[in-house]
Amino acid sequence: MLSQIDTPDEIIISDDHSTDDSSAIIEQYRDNLTIRFLKPSRRLTIGQHYRFLLENAKSDFVTFLSADDVLFPNFVSSIRRVISTEQDVKLVAGACIETDGLLNVIQARGTGRQVSLYPYPEGFVYMASGNLYTVSFSAMDRKALLEAPILSADADLATDWYWALWLTANGSLAFVKKPLGFYRIHQSNAGHNNSKWDNALPPMLRFLVPHLNEYGQQIIKSRLIDFSQVTPPKVARASIMSSFKRFLKVAQAMPYRRMSSSLRKK
Repeated sequence: MLSQIDTPDEIIISDDHSTDDSSAIIEQYRDNLTIRFLKPSRRLTIGQHYRFLLENAKSDFVTFLSADDVLFPNFVSSIRRVISTEQDVKLVAGACIETDGLLNVIQARGTGRQVSLYPYPEGFVYMASGNLYTVSFSAMDRKALLEAPILSADADLATDWYWALWLTANGSLAFVKKPLGFYRIHQSNAGHNNSKWDNALPPMLRFLVPHLNEYGQQIIKSRLIDFSQVTPPKVARASIMSSFKRFLKVAQAMPYRRMSSSLRKK
């Protein structure tokens, strides 16, 4: 965040009782007056930690950057440009470059969006089809999120999708199709632990239903039916079109290899 072209309104670093060398790294920035340092009284779950940060933030829009992800210097300026030009935007979702745990570039994510702005209800319908954004490279309306009821414990892991659904049920969804950062993919990613993630989705959707209008309830109830259906395992068949899309994603990521290489050397 300190390398941003546009200075953020505020930077918050929260040490959620880490067991590695995070505390020592944080100490190096104690004299930087642009950063606020927080530490919850106890270790929190993902959703609880998001809420803790949300309640301590002061800006109109917030970004929840995971400790292992990297923002490009144009992130803040790109987000601000969308917020200043589009009406009623509650969620701005940026594209990113997927890497492995060592920042080796894999492919682009989110660069193929055909539409940049989805007003309600199009944005809500779009997000209801899946968790189609990456929270580290997105900006969310803080006041709107504070109005969202706190998820039940069994659904906590799906907080990022729940918030996307909540925001798009109450305003517009905007995309920045140019990559805004590096997203590291490894086994410690919450969303990549499929059993825990899958278990959290149905209770999250059921929790959301009574907080929506009749149209929104119908959409989410249809998704619950999808989750309840037992289907046979799919046989993987790579079509010519899917292979071409994969090639494009890889090709779009290649220009970022030099940047990732320089970060690995630091």
